[in-house]
Amino acid sequence: MGPTLLDVNIDNSVQASAILSLGLLFAQRGTTTFINRLLNEMGKGPHPDSEPSCERYAYVLSIGMAIGLAGLGRGNRHIPQVPFVEAKPGLIERLLIMMEGGPKSRAVFNTDVWTESAFSEEAQAAPSQSNYCKEINDRINIHVTATIAFGLLFMKTHNKTVEFLLRLPNTMPELEKIRADVVPVRVIARALVNWNEIEPTKKWIMEQVPEVVRTHANNAIGLRWPNRIFDAREDDCCDRIVDRETVAQAYIHCIAAACFAVALKFASTTLTEMKELFMEFILMLTPDENQTPAHARLVRLAEKGAVAVSRNLLISALGILMAGSGDVDVFRLCYYLRRSDPVANWYKNSYTHCIQAAIHTTLGFLFLGNARYCFGQSDLAIASLVIAFYPLVGHHAGDHRLYLQPFRFLWVLAVERRLIYAIDADNSKMCRVPLRIHLKAGTSSQSRWVIETTPCLLPPLSGIVEIVIGGSQFEQKMLSQGQIAEILEKQNGCIPVHKARKHVLRQAALLDEEAHRIDAGELEGVEVWQWTPSNQGHDSSTLDWQKMKECLDQARVEPGAFDSRGILTGPVIDLYQNSFKNERLIEKRDVRMAKTFLRNECNPSMLAHFMQRLVDVAESEKSAADAHEPSSSSQEVQPFSPEDLIFNWRYV
Repeated sequence: MGPTLLDVNIDNSVQASAILSLGLLFAQRGTTTFINRLLNEMGKGPHPDSEPSCERYAYVLSIGMAIGLAGLGRGNRHIPQVPFVEAKPGLIERLLIMMEGGPKSRAVFNTDVWTESAFSEEAQAAPSQSNYCKEINDRINIHVTATIAFGLLFMKTHNKTVEFLLRLPNTMPELEKIRADVVPVRVIARALVNWNEIEPTKKWIMEQVPEVVRTHANNAIGLRWPNRIFDAREDDCCDRIVDRETVAQAYIHCIAAACFAVALKFASTTLTEMKELFMEFILMLTPDENQTPAHARLVRLAEKGAVAVSRNLLISALGILMAGSGDVDVFRLCYYLRRSDPVANWYKNSYTHCIQAAIHTTLGFLFLGNARYCFGQSDLAIASLVIAFYPLVGHHAGDHRLYLQPFRFLWVLAVERRLIYAIDADNSKMCRVPLRIHLKAGTSSQSRWVIETTPCLLPPLSGIVEIVIGGSQFEQKMLSQGQIAEILEKQNGCIPVHKARKHVLRQAALLDEEAHRIDAGELEGVEVWQWTPSNQGHDSSTLDWQKMKECLDQARVEPGAFDSRGILTGPVIDLYQNSFKNERLIEKRDVRMAKTFLRNECNPSMLAHFMQRLVDVAESEKSAADAHEPSSSSQEVQPFSPEDLIFNWRYV
């Protein structure tokens, strides 16, 4: 970092890539000493013996990203706790000085005296040959990238102090002091700190815009009246009241940054409402004959640079949200945006490269890895997406003045395989199999089941409890979170499933046919047993089918899903419904049906448990009736309880 004792000229782009590589190497493992060294390097100005470089900002930006990666989500650990107090300014205070300005002596400290003295002797022995003059200032450069370091360091910590420091001011004089391209970074950083408060709603997105900006945007710019055209007198009057350029830039920057934060949290979730909202905002900033006068006025006041940054951020957010889905609407929008800018006009617009790059990147995200991959939700994955889509635009592919363009490809660190599909174990052909996904309980929701059909993309593995694959004509399997991760890694998401055995299906058909014949009266002489629940059993209200159905609703299980193989569905459901009565006539065919099911079932399920209990009850009551005496308490079998559905619904 910085100049060395060797007379070697190292390009700034090489130093920028090296410093970010150092941050990736020590991601989430950086010590306080390491972070302090990076802070000192970020706060230093150009060395007196070095030539001025236009890529200095890219180097400092890389240092800010490296600081955030080194202490990713662990900023609270680097803050001294009461009663310990540091003699020098702490981490938060130093970053605040670098973000808002202040004396350099309060933010940069010399930690290596020997190296500094060596540089001083070297400077005295070999005077600089540069032919320019520079003034040494003790004030910190507020254009350094402490904001992104704030957001990554305190990601998901909900630190109220940091959240307050990153909040945009609610007055126009204070807002005008903040550079326009720093506004979206502060919104994204604040959202990273308050990660759990991000909501996929338009209300939350609009709340990220300061109230004073919303008020002036509705009145001075006319967003309250979309179809109203301002004349010259009204424009002049509004310009005297407020700086409409600042209002327009802050408005679109805040909306784009808030949408990007929502996309980070709900990456690859394909939320329909958010997709439509993102597309609405993109079209709002796209010049078109269908654009309303208010939106056209907003784009004109914000100027090309701010509009290009916001459009790129919105297009990238849409790609992250719909990654791996292959959504047709997003594909059509990208095609429209691609064709809306004619090739003949490309040389006239310096922002054409960044816009086209964002459009084609979003197209690639739609079919990420042949629609087999999605974006992850780990801390490193989120940080990689923030760095890759940092809100700065380049005029061409080799524009490294503000941002090193190869960093745009760091999104690959956030990619993970999530496609899962089933194949028939007999012929190795892909087949469509029902899939039930058990999701964990969230901060504002309970655990729930999601029904899909393979092939499909799984939700983030961190939010999955288990999945149950199979049904219909296939055996069912229950896979835990660890087993799913192993299948995705070692088997590329392929799960072999076995069909139900042919003799089981044939027996099911015979039993079903026999049941219909008995019901039709074709078979006579059916032996009938009378079953009356014992006093120790459940009352009629407990044994009611409606009560059992309520338990099923609580367990979120469909009645047709009881059979672990998808067989005997009709007769078994009839047996279920007729069993939960106050007085039940247990026919001989029902007991034979239950025994046949248990004898041919390899993987006992909750249904097998019920059938076994039903057979035990029937045989116990029959033995008691034959002996003309009540069943002994030691041999009495309790009837099946509807509450058992909730606790015994497991597949082995």
